[in-house]
Amino acid sequence: MNRPQQPEHNKTAAKIKPAAAARNGAESKKSTPADSMAHSAIRAQSAAQTVAQAATQAEQTISAVVTTTQLRWHSLSERHLPLDSVIGVGYGYAALTRDGEPVFEENGQEFHQLMTVAEAEKIAAQDPPHDWKIHLVALLEDRHYQRTGRGCWELVRRGYGLS
Repeated sequence: MNRPQQPEHNKTAAKIKPAAAARNGAESKKSTPADSMAHSAIRAQSAAQTVAQAATQAEQTISAVVTTTQLRWHSLSERHLPLDSVIGVGYGYAALTRDGEPVFEENGQEFHQLMTVAEAEKIAAQDPPHDWKIHLVALLEDRHYQRTGRGCWELVRRGYGLS
C-alpha cells in the first residue's frame, strides 16, 4: 500500500516540534536554591574582582603620582628657585620682600592667584639695587631665597619650618 506523501511544510514542522519541545523543557526546568546560591556567589566573586582591580589601578596611579613628584623635586636644584615655581606653601607663610618689607604675601589665595617667581623677577628687575627675597615657610621646612642676579634666586637659609 502506498502511503500518501506528506506536504513539505509538514516535514519541516515535524522537525521543529522536537527541538521546540526540548527547548521548552529546558526553560520550564526550575532553578534550585543551590543554583541560585551558586549564581549569587559567582556575581559576588565578579564584583570582588572588579573592586580589587579598581583598587590596584588606584594604587598604581597614586604610586605614579608620588614617584613623579619625588623625581621632579630631586631634579630641581636645591640652590636655585626655578622661575616657574609659585610663591605659596598652603599652610604657612610665603612672601616676596624688598628690604624686609612684604611686596606680596600668600594670604590663603587660590593656587591660580599665586605669584610666580617669574612675576617676582619682573618686579625686582624694575628696582634691582634692593635686597629682594622670597620666603617659603611651610609646616616641616622653610626656605629663604635671595635675588643674586637677573633670573637667579639663590637659597640663603633653610630651616625646619613651623614644626
